[in-house]
Amino acid sequence: MKTCKFCFCFFLTFLLQVSGRGQSYTAPFDTQQEQAEIIRTLEGESACYYAGDYDCWQSYWVQDSTTASFVAGEGLVYGRVSWDAHSEGAKNDIKNREGFYASKVRQENYRFVFMAPTAAAVYFDGYHYGEKGSCTYSREIRILEKRNGQWKLVLMTTLYACIVTGK
Repeated sequence: MKTCKFCFCFFLTFLLQVSGRGQSYTAPFDTQQEQAEIIRTLEGESACYYAGDYDCWQSYWVQDSTTASFVAGEGLVYGRVSWDAHSEGAKNDIKNREGFYASKVRQENYRFVFMAPTAAAVYFDGYHYGEKGSCTYSREIRILEKRNGQWKLVLMTTLYACIVTGK
């Protein structure tokens, strides 16, 4: 329970920080276009990660002290705060193929919250298909910032819930 409270407090603090540092924005905001760009970012980052391509994967991330990732479930629990910790952990995961790897990933039921034209939270369901046809379900949250016209990931939270077969 203390871990949940910590994650919630961290998440709330992060949202307040991100929403307060958005760039000034005078152009009309096209929600559907921004959502499509964010989905491309999420799917591209996942494809690079599961393909084992670190250079491609890291291009989707903000690379500073605000970067963080939290993963829990199926015997895998970690929290990485700062780009250095997140990047080093991902390099090791990709190199050693430790942790959870899927042969196919499907993301659906996206729910968007725009905190500013340059900051968004996205909630979605993930289905991670293993080599032998098993499927692990996850609830996921991503925080993104738009920097230099590109949506970049800042925070990743993945909670693996259960193994589902036949989905």
